[in-house]
Amino acid sequence: GGAGGGLVFVQHWCEEGEYNELATLFLSPQEGLIKHLLQRTEVEVTPSALGILLALYTVIAVLVFGIAVPAGNFIPALTIGAAMGRLLGEVFPDDSDPGRFALMGAAAVLCGVTRMTITLAAILVEVTHDVGALLPLMFTLAVSKISADLLAPSFDDGMMHAQRLPFLEEEPPHELALLTARDVMSDKVIVLRE
Repeated sequence: GGAGGGLVFVQHWCEEGEYNELATLFLSPQEGLIKHLLQRTEVEVTPSALGILLALYTVIAVLVFGIAVPAGNFIPALTIGAAMGRLLGEVFPDDSDPGRFALMGAAAVLCGVTRMTITLAAILVEVTHDVGALLPLMFTLAVSKISADLLAPSFDDGMMHAQRLPFLEEEPPHELALLTARDVMSDKVIVLRE
């Protein structure tokens, strides 16, 4: 489906009027996949299909992160989180909303990867047109950020350190705490006259 369009179901090798659940998840464009995971209609996505999607997509995302190709981490994190949340939502036996679970899962994983909070809440509420999800989203993002900060640096910071890229830390090195401007100044000043 194009931007703003409805859900598109992939028939693949099925009979007329039927669709293949795995083909719909794997062969849809990225936007279509996310729409299917976040959708709130009566169309159910089976836990087995979600489990297969989650396992294969995670393996592919990890492999792509490790090779030198221009690929972001935002959409894969969104997709993995939405698949995890949707899987939980489909497994709960009561009248839970699997689409809402997918939204919270997407928010939690995205926040764990990027450490964004308010920005993510605004983006996800805007994309889903669900202002009622704002409070649960903010709670989910807060828990995710606190948990992720306790466990490891953000994905981008970790990758910069792993690749030894020049990186200016938030705090100056401890050794600089003892230095003053006088320690690095030259006593022979050069003046340029006009």
